[in-house]
Amino acid sequence: MAGKGFYVRSTPVTLTASTPKTAIEVTPAVNDQIFIREINIAGSAQASGTDAGVHVVLSRATGTETAVGTTVILVADDPKNGLPFATTALNTITTEPTTVTVIDEFYIQPESGLYPIKYPLANPLVISGGTSGVLGHFYITLTAGSTETITVTVRGEE
Repeated sequence: MAGKGFYVRSTPVTLTASTPKTAIEVTPAVNDQIFIREINIAGSAQASGTDAGVHVVLSRATGTETAVGTTVILVADDPKNGLPFATTALNTITTEPTTVTVIDEFYIQPESGLYPIKYPLANPLVISGGTSGVLGHFYITLTAGSTETITVTVRGEE
């Protein structure tokens, strides 16, 4: 049930040229949903303007996916709202998702610093938890034209 705000941040992800890398996976509990309110993507490249853009893909699982990665702790926007969260998150993903539906995709320049994507309160990005073995994983996958280091933060509520 939506209402308990959280944020979760990936560790810095090093991208190599033309190799997709999932920066973070956020998974709501089975038969539940989360509302994604904001995604922040930050690059660490110098502001030279010569690096190729980073392709960002937002997607959700449409089949049974078993990601392998490091568990990331969700942090409460307001610690008084109560813990623990039923939503889970992974970063340092070593197995890329294969059966997904693309929700959105775009390019950013890694030299531009912080790139925020905000969803209106009345129209958040809704990710539903799965049933019958199909989990509602939400992925942010990045592909760069050159070596880049990117960090991703997701803000939402469950």
